[in-house]
Amino acid sequence: MSAIAKPQSDRHWASLLTGALLGTVLLLAWREHDYRYITPEQGPGYWLGIIGGLSMLALLLYPLRKRKRSLAWMGSVRGWFKVHQFLGLFGPTLVVIHSNFGLGSINGQVALVSMLIVAFSGLIGRYFYGRSHYGLLGHQRALNAMAEDRDQQREALAPVFANDPGLAAKWEAMQIAPITMDQGVLPAVRVALAQGRAARRLRRALKKALRAQDHPDARRIEQQLARYSRLVLKMAQFSLFERLLSLWHVLHMPLFILLIITATFHVVAVHMY
Repeated sequence: MSAIAKPQSDRHWASLLTGALLGTVLLLAWREHDYRYITPEQGPGYWLGIIGGLSMLALLLYPLRKRKRSLAWMGSVRGWFKVHQFLGLFGPTLVVIHSNFGLGSINGQVALVSMLIVAFSGLIGRYFYGRSHYGLLGHQRALNAMAEDRDQQREALAPVFANDPGLAAKWEAMQIAPITMDQGVLPAVRVALAQGRAARRLRRALKKALRAQDHPDARRIEQQLARYSRLVLKMAQFSLFERLLSLWHVLHMPLFILLIITATFHVVAVHMY
């Protein structure tokens, strides 16, 4: 496997760990929210709202850094992307705790709902990004790198299936054709879903056959097979998710601007009244 694949895996685990930690914080806060240790109007609850709001405002620094080469002194685009991902979860977490899981006033309700919509949209965008990028490479270089990794994994797995025609046939069926966008996005999405289901069925069939053979290294081969299957699917669906990510960008920015407007109105209303 090439050196590019390992950072992908590392980022995956870092994202899961961050999500688990923030989820645990939310769960603990929820368990205690009836005691009202935190209130939005004063004390720690007030400052959690301020820090959470500033964290979400700081999300604008990533697109700014990405578009302005003159801001290179701020750090790398890759580093700011990681900060952007973290703040996109950290800020909403603090704001939800700040609200003590209540809706409050009408302007607070609008701001909270807007924030949750943007946060959910961000999670969708993160999924699209993961499926349409391979390291920080451009389209063709990413496809070439994935093809190199695929060939290396295929070479490592091929001997397992070489002496069994039945397994070999299932193995060959896992070579998935790339999705074309000729018929539009929605038909392409349906094809991608069908590809995913077919790949999972094939993977289960191969695992079952390996276990039936009592293969001495079945566990490792199953893990290798899962990685290979995910990579083949990603290659087939790469262009589709690039397109979905571009469409997502069109929707996400107006939602974020709406969040800034509603949050600003909420802050002003709270301090005036």
